Amino acid sequence: MGDGVRIHYVEGGVPRATTTVLFVPGWSTSTAVWRDQMTALASRARVVSIDPRSQGDSTITVKSNTPEQRAKDLHEVIRSLRLANIVLVGWSQGVQDVAAYAAAFGGESILGYVLVDSAIGSGAAAAVAKHDRRPTLARFNRPALIIAAADSSEIEAQREMSR
Repeated sequence: MGDGVRIHYVEGGVPRATTTVLFVPGWSTSTAVWRDQMTALASRARVVSIDPRSQGDSTITVKSNTPEQRAKDLHEVIRSLRLANIVLVGWSQGVQDVAAYAAAFGGESILGYVLVDSAIGSGAAAAVAKHDRRPTLARFNRPALIIAAADSSEIEAQREMSR
C-alpha cells in the first residue's frame, strides 16, 4: 500500500472463474478463519482472503487502522489482483470494512455483499444515540445477504437493518 503497509492474502479456486469470492475477517483474525469456506467454494469460484492491516501476516502498524483506510487497502488488493465480479464477504469488523468499501467505491467490481454476524455501524457516537442504520445500509447498491447466528448479540440490530 502507499504507506508502506503490505497486505497478505491467500487465493485459490478456479483462477479464471467468472466469480470471485473475497473474504475479509474480523478484528485480530486472519485468512485462516475462512479456510473451510474457501475450500467449499474452490471448485466453483476464484477465492481470495486477506489479512487486513495489523492482522495476520500483514504489516502491523499503529497508523490508519480505520474501516476507511482498510477499504482503501481492499480496493488496492482488488486492483492489483485484477479481481472482478466479486462477492465481498465480511465478518464482524470485516463488515465495517466492507461497508466502508461500499461507501467509498460505490460497488465497483462488486456483484454482491455478504455481511456475517455484525450490524453495520455508523461510529460510536451514532451507536450511543441509537442511530437509524438504514442510511448506512443505503451505501450498498448491490444485493446484500445479512447472516447472524441465532444466539448472536447482534441479532436484533441485524433484524432492524433488514426492515
